[in-house]
Amino acid sequence: MAGPLLLLVVFSVALLPHNQAGLILDPFVTLPPTIDTPVNLHPTTVSAQENAAHQMLEEIEKAEKQQCNTLQHAKWAYQTDITEEHKKQKLSATSETQDWHKSSWKRTQEYNGIWENFKDSQLKRQFKLKKILGTAALDKPDLNELNALQTEMLEIYSTAKVCDYWDVQSNFWNGTKCSLALKPDVERLLKSSHSSYEMSHLWSSFRDQSGSKIKDLYKRYVQLSNKAAIKNGFGNMGDLWLNPYADDPEAFRHSIIKLLEEMKPFYLQLHAYARRKLREVYGSSEIGPRSPIPAHLLGNMWAQKWDRPDIFTPYPEKVSIDVSPNMKKQGYTAKKMFQLSEEFFVSLNMSRMTPEFWTNSIIEKPEDKQFICGASAWDFCDKKDFRIKQCTDITMGNFITVHHEMGHTQYQMAYSHLPSAFRTGANPGFHEAVGDVIGLSVSTPKHLYKIGLLKDLEEDSKAEINFLLSMALSRIAFLPFAYVIDSWRWDVFSGKVDPENWNCHWWDLRYSIQGIKPPVKRSESDFDPGAKKHITNSVPYV
Repeated sequence: MAGPLLLLVVFSVALLPHNQAGLILDPFVTLPPTIDTPVNLHPTTVSAQENAAHQMLEEIEKAEKQQCNTLQHAKWAYQTDITEEHKKQKLSATSETQDWHKSSWKRTQEYNGIWENFKDSQLKRQFKLKKILGTAALDKPDLNELNALQTEMLEIYSTAKVCDYWDVQSNFWNGTKCSLALKPDVERLLKSSHSSYEMSHLWSSFRDQSGSKIKDLYKRYVQLSNKAAIKNGFGNMGDLWLNPYADDPEAFRHSIIKLLEEMKPFYLQLHAYARRKLREVYGSSEIGPRSPIPAHLLGNMWAQKWDRPDIFTPYPEKVSIDVSPNMKKQGYTAKKMFQLSEEFFVSLNMSRMTPEFWTNSIIEKPEDKQFICGASAWDFCDKKDFRIKQCTDITMGNFITVHHEMGHTQYQMAYSHLPSAFRTGANPGFHEAVGDVIGLSVSTPKHLYKIGLLKDLEEDSKAEINFLLSMALSRIAFLPFAYVIDSWRWDVFSGKVDPENWNCHWWDLRYSIQGIKPPVKRSESDFDPGAKKHITNSVPYV
């Protein structure tokens, strides 16, 4: 069993989505593609320049903390209460921060060809990290348009509502009961429903209300993003995103493909098992013996994890490792889940959450506001105000997510004393790797038994297989999907595929890499990639 688990750790770092709503202090900075040739200076000159550079960065640091805090407050207000006023305030704060960032960036560029000679390695590292301007390199009209586009796409996605299938089928339906939100309503139904028709309806309706409305906006977003990348010295935005990992984006892509190929034999076995179990329930008319799996049957809106324990568990007579029913029986609340998570970290000799965390976090979906439900961890750049935003449902999946998000917060707290250039993940994938390692730790039967969510701890081979398979269906099944997300965007940014073929290319990738197909016919009037938040919100997956 060690092989797949080791492989999983490798992929956790390389292929996980980034939750950037607060994890990255400065969203406009990436690592440089090259280092300028240093100017040979007299040691006395270097020393004087180094002292001056220290002082300049200290000045920038003080202002940057305030800029970050102001921007985070504006983003928080918008994401927790979507109104036109909050949208205006968020766009205004974003624009102001980008202006400030461009100004401070120009100051740091005065040391190009000089900082490479500095003796202080941390000072040199800060200059290196601050070298690329990012999207703020755009002219002001283009930058404002890009900000507005990203905000509008996220709002369309986050406020999408669909109609209940059984209401639609009713003779008394009048078209007004269409209030099912993705979280928690649609996700809950996709996991629990046994009606292929209902799941297909939910799957297609959500895409009608999200992705299809975003396609034209996304075309312009791609144009402006590539324009920004070119201004930073990159061929396209995909190359800029990969720059923190390697100077040669193509070589890095090939390394990911190689890892996927190594995992492929195991994935094919997992796919064949899931397909057979689904055929036993839905019949050969729904799923052929060698056909791709219909995406709506896997218990997840994007088939990124295969979450049907009622179908896939090989030994259902053993104690279920899905402790969601036990959580409800024991009266779990969102607050209790977060308190247990805090105790878990304290048991590892890590810090308790700050008082501000408990005061300011929003861990349940408000009933009276338009609220962006995607779980996210926020750093307000003042060493004390850390928050989590989550529409917590009383399920095992959410229990793991709570620990995942608090893992982000622990990491944020641990580096909060460092300069702003260092207050982010070691690389863009590292934050998610930290969160997922914690998620794996708290989902083991031993831990669930320890905290009373499993009544009996069964340690025989059947119970172990149930657990390991559930991990594979969640973690291993996810990896090809993660690659599809960014492989599609790399092809879009590079111009390899035209907008008229975006949706077709999406399903070509999902078919060839994941072995997944849509439940209903798709066309280029659809835009199914836009039904994934990380695409609408411009968040890299790799």
